[in-house]
Amino acid sequence: MHYASAEDFVLRVGEVQAIELTDRDLTGQVNDNLLDVALSDSSSQIDGYLAARYTLPLVSVPQNLVRLCCDLARYRLASMSHVTITEEIITRYKLSLKELEDISVGKISLGCHLQRIMMPTNTTMA
Repeated sequence: MHYASAEDFVLRVGEVQAIELTDRDLTGQVNDNLLDVALSDSSSQIDGYLAARYTLPLVSVPQNLVRLCCDLARYRLASMSHVTITEEIITRYKLSLKELEDISVGKISLGCHLQRIMMPTNTTMA
């Protein structure tokens, strides 16, 4: 399950940057295959954090996961292209990882009613 679509990504970073990040063959268009791989890799990374607290796959995708997926994919694509990795890209990447860590330990909610994995309570054996 992808947490963001190519359309979500282009909406957030703009068509020009989406082309710059994915157009390895210099066609002047977004390389949908490359973008799909980056979004898939980012979604898989998100799943690694969510699996600690939520039953996967999620029934619906909260908007904060769409944003996080796009920020992770942008960083990933920038690291594999001629696009300079700006402070903004790095900062958004680091903030995304921090938010995912906070979600995985319950400091931040996904903001919707999702099935949570029941965490064992502390019990002592006598």
